[in-house]
Formats: sequence, C-alpha cells, structure tokens
Amino acid sequence: MFVLKIKILKKIKQVLRIMGLCLGLIAVMGIPSVNGGKKDMDADNMMILQTSNDPDEVCRAALEISGKESPEALGLLGELLGDESFLGRLDSVKDYESPPETLNITGILETLGGNPSPEARKVLIGLTRNRVFLSRLARVEMLILACAEIRPVPEPVMEFWTGQIDPENSSSPLVVEALFTNATEPAMKLFETMVTDPSYPQSDKSFWLLTYAVPHRDDLHFLEVAERVIKTGTDPDMTFEWIRIIFDFKETWYPPINIPIPPNPNEIDPQAKDKLMEIAEIALAVKDLPLNLKQAVETRVMLYGEQKEK
Repeated sequence: MFVLKIKILKKIKQVLRIMGLCLGLIAVMGIPSVNGGKKDMDADNMMILQTSNDPDEVCRAALEISGKESPEALGLLGELLGDESFLGRLDSVKDYESPPETLNITGILETLGGNPSPEARKVLIGLTRNRVFLSRLARVEMLILACAEIRPVPEPVMEFWTGQIDPENSSSPLVVEALFTNATEPAMKLFETMVTDPSYPQSDKSFWLLTYAVPHRDDLHFLEVAERVIKTGTDPDMTFEWIRIIFDFKETWYPPINIPIPPNPNEIDPQAKDKLMEIAEIALAVKDLPLNLKQAVETRVMLYGEQKEK
C-alpha cells in the first residue's frame, strides 16, 4: 500500500511538472488570455466567412458565430447572409435540390433562432426583409421557424409570417407551427385569421388543430381565440372540432408516430383555467353537441371542480 502511494505521488508530481512547463511556454509565446482567445476566435471565424470557399469550413465558422453574442461577428454574418455569393459558398445550387434540413443554412438559422441575444434576433429580423435571402423557398421556410422564439413579435416578423399564409402557399403549415411555438397574442390572432378564412379547406384546419394546437391547448391566447370561434359557430363541424381539441384527447386520432402530447391539465395557468371554464359553458350550450363531446367537457369541468373543493 505504501509503495502504491509513492507511485501515485510521483505521478502527481509529473503531471504538475508538465503543467508548469505548459504554463511557462504559454507565457513565453505570449498566447492570449481566455478573453483574448475568444476575440481571436471571432476574428478567425469572420475571416473564414469572408475568404473561404470550403462550404464545411464556412458553415462551421457561421455556426460558431450564430451561437454567440458578438455584435461585430453577428453583424458581419447578417450582412453576408444577404449576399448571393456568400450563400453560394455556403450551399450550392445542387444542394438546394435536396431537402431543406440537409442545407448548411438550415443549421445556421436554427442556431440563430436558439440564440436569445438581441444581436442574433437582429440578424433574423433583418433577413425577413432581405430579398436576396428570401429568393429561395427553402430559406424562407427555415426562416419562418427560426423566428418563432422572438418575443414580443416585431412588426417585420409579423409581416413576414403574414406574407406566407396564402391558402395556395405550401409554407402555411410552417407558419402555423411557428405561431403556436411563439404563442403570443399577436401570433394567435394571426392563426385566428387563418382558421376563420373560408379559403382554407376544413382538412387543413383540422390538421392544424390536431398537430399544433393540442400541445398548446391550455395557453391563454389560444383559448381566447377558441372562445371567439366557438361563439361564432358559423361551421358546426369545425365548432365540434374545436371543442374536441380543447376538452378531449385520444391517441387513436393519430398514426402510431409523432403523437402530440397535450399539456398536463393540473398545470394550467389560473387565468387560462378561468377562460377554459367559460368556454365549457359555451360548449355545453352548443346545439346538437355530440354526447361524447358533452362528456369530455363535463369531465374537465369536474376535474377543476374537485380541485376547488380540496
């Protein structure tokens, strides 16, 4: 045991000696501090963006910048994303023949979308009005989703989303997905515009509710839209669909993959719960309400009634 301890001590001394040599070498060579290293890395990445013709290298540098808070680096990236030659260095014309998720620009937009810094938000907002960037459908569709986390929603983003919701536009479902992810009042009002537009087929509206609304069905602003739609009751079939989405849930509604998960009814916000109870009263008064829907509404009402008694 004593011999083992001696060996361990010798090993520790060797490691410390090596570390000392490394630190001395760093001092002699004048290698910059951590902060200096970050600045040099930003500078290197900015140089790569401006000069490299290697798509992988350009993408790596752009991804690193996209996740940071450097105003200078993000400003350069935002400028270059509006330049056709840079976009061509990032993804070739042939690359755009493949699905959007395979493009380098997709990863960059996703990283920018997940970066909460004002500088990253500024890049995305600027792209919503950049004609060069928006000249490719794949970039438009990925930008729709990348802007979903920007709250409050700035006017350029709202205008951008609104411009993509024509019934003939294939990007409409992506807009709906972004609106539910955003979940702000303006976003839900835009969804209300879409879901009450008779130009959209009922099958599209049902798909939106089943796919995107279910995980957000207890959000206050969605429930406010639901109240107005159910009150209007212009389309009985869709009225029943709204009631079903809010008060019922069955996995059999979906194929056995990618089944949305509704929120925990016990975790609903108090204000949203009050709105839900108001909708329940309206729903129960709907003419010819199917028995199964009546039971679903009463079940949720009973749940909150029981909680109140406790």
